[in-house]
Amino acid sequence: MQRKIHLDRPIDLRRTLGPLRRGGADPTIRFEPDGVWRATLTPDGPAAEHLMTEPSAVRVEAWGPGAAWALEHAPALIGCLDDLGAFEAHHPLLRELRRRFRP
Repeated sequence: MQRKIHLDRPIDLRRTLGPLRRGGADPTIRFEPDGVWRATLTPDGPAAEHLMTEPSAVRVEAWGPGAAWALEHAPALIGCLDDLGAFEAHHPLLRELRRRFRP
């Protein structure tokens, strides 16, 4: 199964999904030249997904009993549903990071 998520701003999958990684030997997520490979447990069962950046989009392929759930929730996973206007950076470090990485 697969889907394409059209983007209204650039995305860096490594920076976006990096916090999900639990150490360098985490077997559930891999950052490879062809994209991000991720294993997850969904309410429908386990799923494996491959997220790949394309011009103005992210293509997601998924396998396993939880594949449909993973595809449905992929936009939230990569931050497409985040309201950037509602984010208030109170700490100076967060303000600087937001300025530096703002789309």
